[in-house]
Amino acid sequence: MTFKGFLKLWSSVVVVSVALAQPCITGKVYDSSGEPAIGAIVKVYPDSLVLQTDVDGKFRVCPQNNKHLVIEISYFGSATDIRIPVLKSDTIVEVRINPQVNLKPVTIVHKRTISVEPGGITKISMQELSRRPALLGIREPITQLKSIGGVTTISESQEGLAVRGTAPEHSLILLDCVPLYFPGRVFGMFSMLHPEIVKEVAFYPGAFPARYGGRLGAIAEFSLHPGQWARRKISFWTGTATTGLFLSVPLRRNLLNFTSAIRYSYLGRLIKALHKTPLTADFADAFVQLGFRQKDKTLIRWWVLTASDWYYQSIRNDSTVGGVVNPGIASALSVRHKLDENKVIKSTIFFYNNSSRVFYRKIYEDGRFLSIATGTFHYSAGINTLYKHKSSELGFQIERLWIRPLTEELKFYQPVLPDTLSFENKSQLYHAWYKAAFFSHTFDVKRFSINVGLRANYFAQIGPYSRPRSDTFVFRSNEVVADYFAVVPRLRITYTDTPFQFVLGTGIAWQPIHKLSQGLVTTPWDFWLPATANVKPSYLYDFAPGLKIFGNKFSLGIDLFYRYLWNLYEFKQDYVPSPGVLPETELTTGIGKAYGIVIYAIYETDKISINANYTFSRSLRYFSQLNQGLPFLADEDRPHVANLFASYVVQNKPSGKWTVSLKFVVASGRLLTVPSYWFISSAKLKTAFFWRNNYRMPTYHRLDVSVSWLKSLGHRTDLEVVFTLYNAYNRKNIHQLVIDEKGRFIVTGRYLRTEAYTLFPIMPAISIKLNMK
Repeated sequence: MTFKGFLKLWSSVVVVSVALAQPCITGKVYDSSGEPAIGAIVKVYPDSLVLQTDVDGKFRVCPQNNKHLVIEISYFGSATDIRIPVLKSDTIVEVRINPQVNLKPVTIVHKRTISVEPGGITKISMQELSRRPALLGIREPITQLKSIGGVTTISESQEGLAVRGTAPEHSLILLDCVPLYFPGRVFGMFSMLHPEIVKEVAFYPGAFPARYGGRLGAIAEFSLHPGQWARRKISFWTGTATTGLFLSVPLRRNLLNFTSAIRYSYLGRLIKALHKTPLTADFADAFVQLGFRQKDKTLIRWWVLTASDWYYQSIRNDSTVGGVVNPGIASALSVRHKLDENKVIKSTIFFYNNSSRVFYRKIYEDGRFLSIATGTFHYSAGINTLYKHKSSELGFQIERLWIRPLTEELKFYQPVLPDTLSFENKSQLYHAWYKAAFFSHTFDVKRFSINVGLRANYFAQIGPYSRPRSDTFVFRSNEVVADYFAVVPRLRITYTDTPFQFVLGTGIAWQPIHKLSQGLVTTPWDFWLPATANVKPSYLYDFAPGLKIFGNKFSLGIDLFYRYLWNLYEFKQDYVPSPGVLPETELTTGIGKAYGIVIYAIYETDKISINANYTFSRSLRYFSQLNQGLPFLADEDRPHVANLFASYVVQNKPSGKWTVSLKFVVASGRLLTVPSYWFISSAKLKTAFFWRNNYRMPTYHRLDVSVSWLKSLGHRTDLEVVFTLYNAYNRKNIHQLVIDEKGRFIVTGRYLRTEAYTLFPIMPAISIKLNMK
């Protein structure tokens, strides 16, 4: 058969298949505010089909029985019916569920608290967090994302999310459209997000919609809790690790509300008391929000979130102390207005600041005082606007950046002298603009849903600036130093045929800023560097097909991914931070590849919840000036990562509600660069490095256990007691491996001392929480 004949035969088969296909119903469900109702329960009778809406509030079903159809849609205790006498052809329906109207009550036998779509798109509500082990009594939303399939936890001190072969700095974390560049607290173990202020999180591991941009790897969008509009809510908890207070009150019923939250940690004292370590690590955060709402059309919110953490460590017994302080603040004013049932516009003006400093202090016996401090700072401000019309989205983003990579300050005080010796050395301050416009539309054809998007990006470094060259160029304020423009496409195709769903996501991502780091542990020397004349934006091509088999209680999914990255930047082999040297002159460029598979399974009933996932991935880097020009494994490469969550709920009215949950994680050890060999030169022992990331630490595994008890005290008051056991069997996972380069010599040869350090051993914690509504 010729190729032309094959095409004719194939087209005939397609035509016959379409002609014989059953007519389908494609629907979209909205909540009372016009937002997509994600996870709404859709029941189709008389076929007794049960499914859920996806992250866009959509569902698609092809019933076998075409007569006397009844579609029952329920969402947060409210329900409505759609009756179709005869389904003759494909039909599109749109439904809005409004809790304020008189709807027929419905009894929901089971509703899922976590939704995972093919391609890895995951939506987690705070209800789901309540069934997972709390981290030292704290239900951290960002920490939970580190256990999603496809996310690689490089180390316990990792800040950010390493997703599908990309580095943590390639993932964008948003809070109500505000980008959080440094969201972690205490080595990245906790976050600056108070658990009570978060409503839910939507996670896109790749091929994300066109409305998101500026990053390569993944998107985690946290939506804020809207606050209380009709009745106040007060929550207070205290425990062995943290104390917190949450307050939300309506200043004017259904019109104006006020929300605030504060949290203080004394985690460092807990670690010090349990394990007698010289390390003290604590953090604090505060949140304030004021909301205004006019019926169901307009919602205005202004909020401020501030957080800081500090570390102190006694280095020796001679009063020498080192420490780090990381203050940060984020604020936004958002306006959301619904023009009609199908048109919504939202605009957010935001500001973000983070500055980091590490200092070394020494107090001598004669009263002399020495202080050396270095650090970085980061400012950003901008606006995001999004317009939605049915299946279309249109918007733009503008962001202004101010970044100073490294500063140095020295102070020396001597009592016998009249003055204090001090100086401050500031490095180059970078100014930049990031602007983007995007458009996307979703087409529904038969069983297919096709989302096509296009995003145009423009990035410009501006003056004042001094370019590092032999003949130095000086640029005036707002003068363009270097600019870049890129148009990147996005495509996502979804095919649904109960009980199967197939998704193919592909596209190109563009990132105009780079986070530079000296290692895997977050330090004050980590900073974001905008694209300059010497440093170009990074690109990523993403190809990710996925398949999901779903039912009422059980779902199974398999996702594949392949990623190609170029214009990646790393420090040169022997770079040492110095305030007098611009970091952009100490970088080298290369490319990267990543591929793998993600398998996940979810089983949920009213009492039992089991969520398991396994990820196999490889991530390679190719730099001509690193590793002798040979390919090497990326820092985030961990071939095998598996997570298991399990919870069991016992509901007993007299004694309260008991929830027992556990989390088990096992992963390949993280990579480390160790000397390839040692040699003696000038009577000194020296090291030589040949291969980058040439040693993999032992396998990481840990078990966390949580037991919570919730009891109603009457008058809308609940008491909750949570007991957690972090690292239950006290696994001594190696956090850092240090080789003594000086060495110790014995008669029969040379001996090098290698020391391994662990970060968090077994730690029990208990917290007591009081909720009043």
